[in-house]
Amino acid sequence: MTGQVYKQSASTAGDGTICTVVQIDSSGVRTIIWGPTLVTDQTGFQISFTVGLKIGETLSFEVNQNQNTTNDATRWDPTIIYQW
Repeated sequence: MTGQVYKQSASTAGDGTICTVVQIDSSGVRTIIWGPTLVTDQTGFQISFTVGLKIGETLSFEVNQNQNTTNDATRWDPTIIYQW
């Protein structure tokens, strides 16, 4: 998987968002794959990793507030390639 997570607006207002990729197994156990990372600008972060998923497992792309949600619109553009 590759992609970029970044602030959608060029505005310097806002305190950023905390972004994380989590793998969740079929019993609900959460494993952090990437992050948590504070995203505060339009440059953001490139992500690139490989993860194996089993039937019943999911990936969660999570965006949470830092201190508040004001002026923190965030964009996440993942590209996922399935191989088996």
